[in-house]
Amino acid sequence: MSNNETKCQSGVIKTSSRYAIDGEYCSSKHEYNVLVVKWWGKTNGFKPKEVKTEGGACYRQTSKNGWRQYNKNTKQYYDTRGTGTSIIFVENDVADPSNNFSKVNLGNW
Repeated sequence: MSNNETKCQSGVIKTSSRYAIDGEYCSSKHEYNVLVVKWWGKTNGFKPKEVKTEGGACYRQTSKNGWRQYNKNTKQYYDTRGTGTSIIFVENDVADPSNNFSKVNLGNW
């Protein structure tokens, strides 16, 4: 069996965030279908390292900070500090659009 047959080829990026700004409480959850475009090497089991959404957004796993969205042209990661953002990758899954939401509440959760 070749490496390409054992490597994950697709999955879902799931993002969620929850934070407060000036008395407004914001929360969101989104799922994106992705294709794997780069893998970690043999010593890391050829796990997905970089994925791309159907819309062209790129996410990359870093050994220090986990999955992060980044700009492939500038090689810079988007700063999510203070936003309560969590990003995970699920291998061989399909996004469920009914799970997506964004909302803002004034005053409390």
